[in-house]
Order: sequence, then C-alpha cells, then structure tokens
Amino acid sequence: DDDGSYYIDDNQIWAYVAQLASKYDTFGGSRTFYTSMGTTVSLSGGDYGWAIDQDATAQILSDDVKAGKTETITPEYVYTAMCRDENDIGDTYVEVCISMQEMWCYKDGELIVDTPVVTGNPNKGNETPAGGVWAIDAKMQDYVLRGEGYASPVDYWMPFNGDVGIHDMQNRAYFGGSIYLTNGSHGCVNTPYDAAQTIYNTVSIGTPVIVYE
Repeated sequence: DDDGSYYIDDNQIWAYVAQLASKYDTFGGSRTFYTSMGTTVSLSGGDYGWAIDQDATAQILSDDVKAGKTETITPEYVYTAMCRDENDIGDTYVEVCISMQEMWCYKDGELIVDTPVVTGNPNKGNETPAGGVWAIDAKMQDYVLRGEGYASPVDYWMPFNGDVGIHDMQNRAYFGGSIYLTNGSHGCVNTPYDAAQTIYNTVSIGTPVIVYE
C-alpha cells in the first residue's frame, strides 16, 4: 500500500487455483483412447477424471501463506482418477464397444476378460450411453434391478452411469451380434455370468469404464 506494507490478496489466490484447475482438471474432458481393436477413438464427457476442489484448496493455500509456511501442499479434490499420467485412465479399466457388442477388462495392463455382451436397445430409446468415460459408482451382489414393468435379480451389479451398469444376465442364452437391436437391455451392459464375476472381482469404485460406438 502507500505506506510500503503488503497484504495478502485472496482474490489472486483463488484466481491462481482456478488456473491450476483449468490446466490440470480432466473430469468429463476430452480424451483420445486406443482401443482393443487397434483403433483410436475420441471421447468426451462422462464423470471420470480429476477435479480440484477449488474453494477448499484456495482456503488451505490462503491460510498457509498468511501463516508464513513454506511447504508443498496437495490440492483437495472433488473427483480423482486412477493415475496422474497424461492418460489418467491408467492400466485397469473396462472397455465396451457398442457396434461390436464386446467388452474387455484390463488389470494392470493385462487383458483378463474379453466377452460378448448385450447393450441397450436403441430402437426402444434405451441405448447405452457412449462416447465418454465413466467411473464405477458402486459394487453390489445379489441385487434386484427394478424399472417400469420389470424386476431382475442379478448376482453382480456395477453401476457407472446412474441406473446404467454392468451386470450378469443368466436368463440370456446368447450374447453379442445384433441381439441388442431387437432384444437389447434397458440400457445396461448384460454380461455372461463368469465374465461379470471376474470383472466384479477386479474393479473398484472409481475404476474407469470406456464406452464408444
């Protein structure tokens, strides 16, 4: 100020944290993904990625500056991803291709599941959301899926987009092909029992699920 004294401008601290978020947040952002088929797809949206809790981080930074601390702090996060590499998807994830009706699961970079599936019936307005990356929201066993006019008990339930998730469907004799166009699900990824079990035992809450056409 005019007397040569300084003060801490909190507005500048909040602006600095906002710049960090703009640079490093990946939540719901655009990504290029290398598929199991050897192709590259562009993804955007979903609810997976890093997102700094800007208010909480700025408050911690402000308090530390005013206390005269000299240290490195870790930002507070609203959402976190599996890793901080340029590809924040990491090496453990689930991948679903709608057009191929196929799903893969990788653990630490190793393919452990490659299975046909049945996704949502687009001809009834129940297409499985695609084109983005979502995170596994929960893991439940012996669950009953309920909707208008149906109640389906499943052994393994892994939702990743609201009421849309991966689950076993033991009353299906066949998977893959064009089944989804005539006898597709209500939006979920119907999966053979053994594959669903393996995926359930592999993923954790927060594991990314990549879905593309």
